[in-house]
Amino acid sequence: MHTWKLTLIGGLAAAAAVAAPVGARAIPAFARKYHTTCARCHSVVPRLNNYGWAFKLRGFRVPGDEGIGKILMPEDKALELLDSLPLAMRIQGSLAGSTGTGGTSSNQLDSEIDLLSAGTPAPRMGYWAEIDTIKNEDGTGGFSSEIGNVRAIFTDLISHHPTRLNLEVGKFNIDEFGISTGRILTQTPYAIYAVDPTGMGVAEQDEVTGFNLFGAIGTGIGKGVPEAKTKVGEAGKVTSAEEKEMEAELNQTEAKPPPDSPEVIAARAVLNVLVKKGTITQQDADETLSQLTQKLGPPPAPPAAATPPVPAGPMEISKSDYDVRKGLFYQAGLVTRGDVGSSKIQGYARLSYANPQGWWIGPVVYVGSNTFNMGPAASQPSFTDGFQRYGLEADIHLGPHRDIAGVSRRAMELLLAYQRGEDTNVGSGLSHVSHTGGFVEATYLVDDKDLFDVRWDRLDSTREPALNVDTITLNYTRYLQRNLKAGIEFVPDLQGASSTHVPGNAWYLFYDFAL
Repeated sequence: MHTWKLTLIGGLAAAAAVAAPVGARAIPAFARKYHTTCARCHSVVPRLNNYGWAFKLRGFRVPGDEGIGKILMPEDKALELLDSLPLAMRIQGSLAGSTGTGGTSSNQLDSEIDLLSAGTPAPRMGYWAEIDTIKNEDGTGGFSSEIGNVRAIFTDLISHHPTRLNLEVGKFNIDEFGISTGRILTQTPYAIYAVDPTGMGVAEQDEVTGFNLFGAIGTGIGKGVPEAKTKVGEAGKVTSAEEKEMEAELNQTEAKPPPDSPEVIAARAVLNVLVKKGTITQQDADETLSQLTQKLGPPPAPPAAATPPVPAGPMEISKSDYDVRKGLFYQAGLVTRGDVGSSKIQGYARLSYANPQGWWIGPVVYVGSNTFNMGPAASQPSFTDGFQRYGLEADIHLGPHRDIAGVSRRAMELLLAYQRGEDTNVGSGLSHVSHTGGFVEATYLVDDKDLFDVRWDRLDSTREPALNVDTITLNYTRYLQRNLKAGIEFVPDLQGASSTHVPGNAWYLFYDFAL
């Protein structure tokens, strides 16, 4: 066995012994709805923290938030309106370049604009929808739009166990509790999740269409955890001396008699006229008024003024049971994925165990087949590729705590994955090709705005050397605002020159803005 395989498997074993979750795309519509910072759900955008994972698991909601972001109509209980449309826009772009040892080089300017919407139209239903506008790769400089992820999420299907069973239907990423391109921090994809089984530049994608069953057991969500101490400003504090002074002032306030009823007021006016004319004495008038007051009884209390509903306040940063991620998480589904031609039914499953100490580990399996229609010519016949993917993923958070917009995070995250894959028929005509690989990725938060990410990717296939990958990814990202980041990335190629590979380093300048 190769040394790198032993190293990677050893790293995974170490992660299992000591070893946390990482965190789809950030959407500021949630920050607007809950009046909270993006850091409430993201360790670093777009990677999710524990709270963000629990928020997604519950269909983009938290218990008791039914009135947040809505205008309630007191006179019409059947009408609720959103106080703002749940829309967000994401703009991203990059300038990429690469240089091969043979003197060839290439540069490419890329950009993308996404329109996203997500929310909870019903108590146990969430949705996500996006339209992606992407720069064409044909060199014309034009753009084309396509439907991105569009899915409905039905949660809490077992009412007494709110996280046990959920259903996702539509177009989505296979990433319920694992790794996906939607949460990647780098411009370079993970090699083991972007295998080109055709050998013709058709890389795998984790975006699929179908249904997905997911849930968790033993999460503790809904049982509550002790509230953490929150920072309270000085402006709202009242000293003990001020409190005693206010109590004394309240005690000295004389009790006011209840207001007279309309009948008593009218009777008093008539009696006063009779007293002035000398018809009756003042004593007779007082006795008559007293008898009338006793007969009528106390006046009815004035109707309470209708108070408009108070809009929900900001989501508190204090600790909740969403912040503690533990238990057994699962995901399984049947999907299709058409890369070039048509796609057959495919199945996948993922099981992850998360420890409240800040680590998770779990296996993943993905099997199925794709039919590729490479062209009408007889020299490019269609072929069907049957594939199998078996892997193990793990994650652990380490190091000192970093304060990200008032939310404490660990400074370092170590992410590891190993995968073995098989393809029964690839573009070159080989009947069977196997490949193994993995990656080790370390992310370090320097502070709440700067991070470094280093990753080693390796993919190895003895029968199809064109699939081989051996690279290091070095990434520095600066969050100019919580929803605006820019950075630089350098990817040195460690693979030697061969008949199937020309070594070449790559670099990227990129930005990502969501509003």
